[in-house]
Amino acid sequence: MIVILGAIAVTLTLVMFRSKEPMLGFACVIFWSLFGAQCINLAVYDWDIYFTTGFGALLGMNILCGMGAFQFFKGSRKGREDSDFIDKDDGTQYLGESKSEARRAENLDNDDSMSESNDDSMDRPSQPSARTKELRERARKRKTGLFRKKPRWGEFK
Repeated sequence: MIVILGAIAVTLTLVMFRSKEPMLGFACVIFWSLFGAQCINLAVYDWDIYFTTGFGALLGMNILCGMGAFQFFKGSRKGREDSDFIDKDDGTQYLGESKSEARRAENLDNDDSMSESNDDSMDRPSQPSARTKELRERARKRKTGLFRKKPRWGEFK
């Protein structure tokens, strides 16, 4: 049992640090805790090999894996905004896009001769429908107090 727990803990730790995936840190901490508790449970007297291994697993590897996962999480959040594109002087080139594709996309964005009916790109925001405009206007009137209910009329007086 102790060999299996140790192998799982070591494997998860190696995979977490190789892939830089912070979600594996939680599993690492759990398996290092189980491994350390099992080692301390098997210890016959203080500071034998089981006690030392359990002590190292509980205080050393738990902290190492937890702090490593936290650092990977902070790093992945910080790098999200800037890693989507490479900004150069000649325009914006996205990762995985060749220079010719970037120039072609830049020319399409700057081309004013295209009519909106022929434009199939999803870059421009769409215009709201008449119903949406009506609902927004009604909501604005309710918020500002300009909206008054109609007097009751019809057969439901």
